[in-house]
Amino acid sequence: MLVHTISFKVKGVTFKNEEGKDIQKEIKNILKEYKDNDYFDKLYGGYTNKEIQEMDLNVSEYEGYYFPAKLVSDEYEGKDCIKIYFKTYNDDYIHIGYVPENDLETISEWITKEGIKTEGRLEVTGGRYKHSEIIEEDYEEKERIGTEELTYGLKITLNFYDDKIDSDYLKKQEKIKRDINREKAIPYIIIGIICIPFIWLFYKIFSFIFRLFD
Repeated sequence: MLVHTISFKVKGVTFKNEEGKDIQKEIKNILKEYKDNDYFDKLYGGYTNKEIQEMDLNVSEYEGYYFPAKLVSDEYEGKDCIKIYFKTYNDDYIHIGYVPENDLETISEWITKEGIKTEGRLEVTGGRYKHSEIIEEDYEEKERIGTEELTYGLKITLNFYDDKIDSDYLKKQEKIKRDINREKAIPYIIIGIICIPFIWLFYKIFSFIFRLFD
C-alpha cells in the first residue's frame, strides 16, 4: 500500500557522472535508445502541429512519459549522498544525478525503513520543444511551428509502499470475502433445513401410493 510520496528535481544533471561521462549526453542517449526501439506511441503529448498552434502550447518531446529509476546510497567527496540512476531500454542503470542536499536526510530515512519498498519514476524536462510562433514573411505576419532545444532536466517522484500493510490488507480482504460468502450461504442452509421435513413427508406419501398399486 502506498504510504508516502516525495517529488523533487534531480541535482547535478549538467555535470559528469560517476564514470566521468557528460550527464546531458547520457540522458540524450538513453532517450534515443527508447525512441529507436519504438517505446513511445506518441510524442509531444500526442498533440498535432495544428492543435499546438490553436491552443498556443509549448510542448516537450517526451511530455507525459515516465521512466524507471533507482536510488543508491554512496559517498561523494567524503560526504554522504544518494545517487540517482536512469533505467535504460536494455535494463541497464546509468548514473544521472543526486538527491538534493536539503532532501537527503528525509529520503535516507524513507529508503532505509524496514518493510518499505521504494519505486522511483523520472520525468524529463527540457530537451526539444514545439511551440507556436509568429514570423514576418513578405511583409506579412505568419504563424508556424517553432522548435527549440533546452538543457535537459529531470524530476523524480518517489513512491513508498509498505509491504506489511499490503499483506495485512490482502488478509483482511480475504476474510471479508469469506464472511460475505458465509452470509450468502446461510439463507440457503436455512431453506434446506426447513425443506427436509417436507421432502421426507413427500417421500413417505409417494412410497405409500406406490405400495397401493403393487
